[in-house]
Amino acid sequence: MMERWPQLILFMGVFLTALTSVDAHVKSVFVFGDSEVDPGNNKYVKNCTIQANFRPYGSSFFHYPTGRFTNGRTVADFIAQYLGIKFQKLYQEVYHHLAKDHRMSFPPNGLNFASAGSGLSSDMNKDQGVTSLQVQLQQFEALLMKNSSHKTFTQKTNCKLHIFSRIR
Repeated sequence: MMERWPQLILFMGVFLTALTSVDAHVKSVFVFGDSEVDPGNNKYVKNCTIQANFRPYGSSFFHYPTGRFTNGRTVADFIAQYLGIKFQKLYQEVYHHLAKDHRMSFPPNGLNFASAGSGLSSDMNKDQGVTSLQVQLQQFEALLMKNSSHKTFTQKTNCKLHIFSRIR
């Protein structure tokens, strides 16, 4: 973990600098990644063996296990708080609701697609049932195609897609 601190500090510096340079208020965030930003998507993925839905995870902020690989909030949660928006809902949870109610659209504050154990390679932890970064991006694309109101959504929220990645 210690060898990753310089990378994380650099990433956060670049990310927050980019956020402060945005003229419009950010109203929604879409999150892709691994355990550092996964809010609990893995608990909805059938046969996924990489889980954090037990104590001590979630104990210091939420006071119950959330599926986050932390005892509190993730980096994405802190960024949402900094932006003054609600934490992003889990894509897998929203997907299950969309399957039941086709009239439902995705939340206006964005979604979190992250899956603990994923990586840049689609083969990373594939046997553990995690959702790779490529699949997360495909899920996002499919959601935009399925939700016919995505153009209205991006116009109403002044949505601009900014992609920040951390390479291991």
